[in-house]
Amino acid sequence: MPSEKYNGYRGKSRVCLKSFSVGVWYDVEIDSTRGKFKGIILPRSETADSKHIVLKLRNGYNVGLAVDAIKDIKELGHKEAHYKIPEKKFPYNP
Repeated sequence: MPSEKYNGYRGKSRVCLKSFSVGVWYDVEIDSTRGKFKGIILPRSETADSKHIVLKLRNGYNVGLAVDAIKDIKELGHKEAHYKIPEKKFPYNP
């Protein structure tokens, strides 16, 4: 699959995603030392650290989970994201 599957993830976090055969936009349940979390794996900035995986929880909040705390990841489904940044004219007021 293309590298977009792991968009923004590198180092430990990328290895973790690969080891559980999941990637960005996968609907997952993560079992960690801090509890179980269900949500969608979000892409990360290229400059973000490699120690966390970010989930969009079902309640709308985002949470970063430490890779070292993850015990298991179960794939529940896959959501394909179709988004684009809206283009707007920059307001000009002389």
